[in-house]
Amino acid sequence: MVPVPADPARRRRRGVDHARLIAQAVASGLGLPERALLERDRDPLAQHQRDRAQRAALALPRVSGRVPSLVLLVDDVHTTGATLRAAATALRAAGAERVVAVTALRTLR
Repeated sequence: MVPVPADPARRRRRGVDHARLIAQAVASGLGLPERALLERDRDPLAQHQRDRAQRAALALPRVSGRVPSLVLLVDDVHTTGATLRAAATALRAAGAERVVAVTALRTLR
């Protein structure tokens, strides 16, 4: 179980990384390991502030550590799917054979 990391500035402002808390709780309940394998650089724009081209050009997060063949990718909110796609692409490039994404909430357009 791998959480999508929160933007560092937002994590400091909120005092918590919601995706990580969700991943830890679900992993604990299922008896699975939770591993923070993804790292992201600080980005001044939130997903909802980007236009379509900016979302498509989202930089891939860095992967640190050994990646299992099956990854359950956890994020708190699904807005456009760009973050989940970028994270899944990075995890596959690092060795994951299958990435399944789940989110707690979805924003409606």
